[in-house]
Amino acid sequence: MLIFQVFYNSGDNIMKKIHFDKYDAYEDRLLYDALCGRKSGYLFQRYLKKNTISSMLKGIDNHALHIKRDDNVPGLILGAHSYMKNIDQYIHESKAVANDMKQIRKDNPRVFAFFDSLKNYLNQKGILLRPARYQGYDSSPFIIRTTFSSAKNDVILPHEDEAQLYFSGQSGFEIQRCTNRPIIGLNICVKDDFKSKLIIWNFKSNKCLRKKFNIQYTGYPYHPSILNKYQNIEIKNREGDLYFFDTRNIHSVISSKYNKHGKRVTVSFFISFLDKKTVIYWT
Repeated sequence: MLIFQVFYNSGDNIMKKIHFDKYDAYEDRLLYDALCGRKSGYLFQRYLKKNTISSMLKGIDNHALHIKRDDNVPGLILGAHSYMKNIDQYIHESKAVANDMKQIRKDNPRVFAFFDSLKNYLNQKGILLRPARYQGYDSSPFIIRTTFSSAKNDVILPHEDEAQLYFSGQSGFEIQRCTNRPIIGLNICVKDDFKSKLIIWNFKSNKCLRKKFNIQYTGYPYHPSILNKYQNIEIKNREGDLYFFDTRNIHSVISSKYNKHGKRVTVSFFISFLDKKTVIYWT
């Protein structure tokens, strides 16, 4: 099982070293290392078997809760996402889909096995794992996102996810206390008709750069000309792969082939330390 590791120099925005190692299976300690900033990311190939994938797709295809998304990342969303939403709206939507998300998790125990596993692992270290909250209300635990390829082979343009933590419309939401900590994005590739590649640039943004390009709270998109001078790595992810990485680094997803009728389906959420004794996740 192939994994990638990215190490950072302390005190700057540039990666110190990039190399690849191999692991036999997903391990909670590796996600913990990423949360602590000791490693930036891992890719675990074939985390899900074909029968598990088929079962999940059968259950979510044409699900009544699918919502069309027309913003920076067009596609279909199953669940609630916080991107550029006022916190009251996000919490309202999270509450509305809560029972359905619980049912999806119950129907697909193999897909979401890492939740209980990680919770137990962190508990042994005296760390609580729970959803991010606003005034006592829980955020959505995960989303299932369906994206489509453009004729230019773009699936998701270059962006970073730390900028969202500064959005004033979400004042009081716990995630705003996660700034200056690794913001880990965990993804499971359920379907991919494009043979997609995850590209991670050797650069983390800052407030000045975001302001210059008027993306202070979106972190989206960064023009390729900004990124040309920075090294990047390309990670091929396929159906069944689980991967996570520090989304403060600028990253994108491109397709290796254009498929007019194809789609890419992923399970995803963000996860980060809130404080020394609490890890939270949100969407």
